[in-house]
Amino acid sequence: MSLQDRRAIPVARMCLTCTYFRPNAHPGTDRPHHCAFVDNPFDDGELRLECPDHQPP
Repeated sequence: MSLQDRRAIPVARMCLTCTYFRPNAHPGTDRPHHCAFVDNPFDDGELRLECPDHQPP
């Protein structure tokens, strides 16, 4: 059982675990990832760790 399962730490609402995250949707560009919620490409430096619009898969 993980710390998140035991509610010892909050669940992170980050891009990588979001239903709107499309990794490498734009290969070969400076902004390879895509957020379907805001319909915008972004790069690794723009990955969010606590997004208010996060939706788990």
